[in-house]
Amino acid sequence: IIEWWMACLEVLSCAGQLIISKLLISTNQSDLMGSLKFTFVVLLLICSNLLIGQGTANKVRDEADRYFKAQEYSKAIQLYERLSLMNSNNTDFNKNLGISYFFSNRLQEAETSLTKYYNVHKEDLDAVYYLACAAHHELKFDLAIDFYKYFLSRSKPSNPLYKSVIGDIKRCGV
Repeated sequence: IIEWWMACLEVLSCAGQLIISKLLISTNQSDLMGSLKFTFVVLLLICSNLLIGQGTANKVRDEADRYFKAQEYSKAIQLYERLSLMNSNNTDFNKNLGISYFFSNRLQEAETSLTKYYNVHKEDLDAVYYLACAAHHELKFDLAIDFYKYFLSRSKPSNPLYKSVIGDIKRCGV
């Protein structure tokens, strides 16, 4: 919503410049009124299009999340990538995109997406765990160990992955 308002403000700024230029050029009042009406209609169309676009992004996100939950990772990837093109400022979907890449054996892309997410959400243990796994599978053992240890330091022994992570650290060669 904030991005929508920012875009509308930018459009209004451009429209204001257009109106001022019309005022300076126009010599008769009917031309000016026609210009104002035209500018208003254009603004209305642009702002409504931005709002509809936001709704479309939400629908794409919902569909991508459904595929992700159903473990249909290739379909989820397509939609998350489309969402990325629609709204590159929002990184909240990057965790699911990264996990989808991981399970599709696209490890470098998994690491990139998960890192984007992790940089904003450092306490999300799922992101930490899958970053460790991606690094481990890419044979970046030192990095994997760092993420695994961070995971262990933030989780409880009752976490179902806790013992598995200890084994993963041992397999990294420590």
